[in-house]
Amino acid sequence: LKSALDCILHKVTLTNWAFDASVLFHMSRAGFTIREVSVKWTDHPASKLRVEKVVPAMLLSVIGIRLMSIDFLPNTTRRWAKWLYHNISIH
Repeated sequence: LKSALDCILHKVTLTNWAFDASVLFHMSRAGFTIREVSVKWTDHPASKLRVEKVVPAMLLSVIGIRLMSIDFLPNTTRRWAKWLYHNISIH
């Protein structure tokens, strides 16, 4: 896993809730095999997570990741996608 991460980590610049999606995307593009592992999620009543803020930002981040990876897009669209990818944040 460490050598796989070393190969792609320089491409992963997201630090928001789409970080894991970005890691998976870049790992897949680099040809690594991805396995699904179940995780038990427990909601914590004191959590400050605001789903109504996280979900739209994650969606926009994932769209930005995908748009940046399309080689035939015009430079303007790629610059917009890069801005989107790097500037979406959750506070």
